[in-house]
Amino acid sequence: MVSPADLPGFWKFVYRASPLTYLMGGLISAGLANTNVTCSSKEVLVISPPVGFNGTCDTYLKPYYQSAGGSLQNPTASSNCDFCQVSDTNALLESLGISTSDGWINIGYLSVFVVFNVLATFLLYWVARIPRKRKQKGKVLVDQQL
Repeated sequence: MVSPADLPGFWKFVYRASPLTYLMGGLISAGLANTNVTCSSKEVLVISPPVGFNGTCDTYLKPYYQSAGGSLQNPTASSNCDFCQVSDTNALLESLGISTSDGWINIGYLSVFVVFNVLATFLLYWVARIPRKRKQKGKVLVDQQL
């Protein structure tokens, strides 16, 4: 999963033009939105306050996680602060370019794509097959008159 901002120019177009983008965005946002994240011990960053800091991990890291997001797992500790970089899935989804409020828009894009492809299929069939039958009927009539 790569955010659209990290893609090269042509692939941004492919990302936006592909119906799979809207299908997966809708499914992922419906399944993962508004869920709290609990980091495992391997995902936790251990941050030590500077020497001489007299306070808790919460007072030291609060300005950071209020602006950047994340959660503190041991806010009352005074050393070895356990910090999880993601507190809820909405922030993670936003970083990937998936908005939790675009569910109906994604369904609309996908529906337009399906309807367009069905109509294009019938049009292509008509262009490729129907005029041939008319020409063949006219040819048979000319042969019968001779």
